[in-house]
Amino acid sequence: MPAQLFNAAKFKAAAAMPSEAEDSAALASNQFDPDRWPEFDFPVLPVTAATVAVSPDCSFRFLKKAIDSAKSSLLLYIYNVGAPHMLELLAVAKARGVKIRAMYDGTQNGAAELAALKKVGKVKAAPAGGSRNVFTVCHQKFLVIDRKTVVVESANWSKTSVPKATTGSFKKGNREWFIRIDNTDVANWFTNLFEADFDIPEDTGLEAALPFAPPLPGFSVAAETEVPGQVFDFQTISDPNASIKPVISPNNYLSEVKALLKSAEKSIYLQQQYVLAGNGVKDLIQIMSKKKTDNPGFDIRVISSAAFPENWAKTKATLDAAGLLDTLKAINPKSFTHCHNKGVIVDDQAVLVSSTNWSMNSITRAREAGVLVRSAKITEYYKDIFLLDWEEGLYPDDVDDAVTEFDGADVA
Repeated sequence: MPAQLFNAAKFKAAAAMPSEAEDSAALASNQFDPDRWPEFDFPVLPVTAATVAVSPDCSFRFLKKAIDSAKSSLLLYIYNVGAPHMLELLAVAKARGVKIRAMYDGTQNGAAELAALKKVGKVKAAPAGGSRNVFTVCHQKFLVIDRKTVVVESANWSKTSVPKATTGSFKKGNREWFIRIDNTDVANWFTNLFEADFDIPEDTGLEAALPFAPPLPGFSVAAETEVPGQVFDFQTISDPNASIKPVISPNNYLSEVKALLKSAEKSIYLQQQYVLAGNGVKDLIQIMSKKKTDNPGFDIRVISSAAFPENWAKTKATLDAAGLLDTLKAINPKSFTHCHNKGVIVDDQAVLVSSTNWSMNSITRAREAGVLVRSAKITEYYKDIFLLDWEEGLYPDDVDDAVTEFDGADVA
């Protein structure tokens, strides 16, 4: 058997590198209390269909259709709401009598977004600051509609994550994944998650949350824009044998994804905005490294973002420490502002749609939300998108010639 590819010394050095990770300020503040994390059961829930979507291709129309379907209630648990067109959708829902409640994390954009959200519903500070410092950051992105529909996504509601693109058009933005499940059991589970976090005791409001983080510096994009080889629409996919399991940070993400990766027999496809060495990430990367070592034909592909130079450098160093640098490509900066996705595909049979970044903080200390879907039919949609992104992506040595820097304050 060949020697293990994982290099502990290199990995430790990569973990010590600086990065501009979106949750770095929250992590540095050490504002978390694991004794107050709500506990949940994580059932495998049978479903018969799901509606799948991708950004920037069709995300706005997908979310508009979901929000427009609301008749009585809408729960929104999200990190960032900076796109006026998304707030407009909520305002229209409120005007027709939909009761909206939102939990919002004020660690990034703060007062202006808080004021806008208060105009469309009841808003409460997410438990990531003040006396509600249970998590370092509340970075999840999901909504529950009428207690029967759930939308889970990697995307914040920023102008780059959900650009206002119309039918038949392509508007450059972030690569993101979305899934909608019309199932009361799934909706009830995510309602219970929302309510459990909502009910964590607090003494202060959102205004007392952690200081707002400054915009990320040194953002890079392509000097020109090109439409990808295929633009994907959202679609409803039926599969009577499908199942969904909630995968939540910090509760069960690490254990579930470790098991998922270990179960892989032929392929692991990972699309993450970054892969930052640290606790939690080490467990996942070691599994991938061992798969490659033990099975020379095993197919591992990683697509990440070169948009933020420090994170890109750390991603390369992390994968290099695991002997996986040759599995890495950057998403094409001519077609996408940023790769903000956090998806995993295993053996063409299972797909994880989630908000959890591959960083120590996101996996072990932040509130994140996702679903593990076991269905070859549903997985195929995301696999086709991944393979196109791979085909059109850039190997690390080609990145520097393809990008230029600008102010990336709106990218989330």
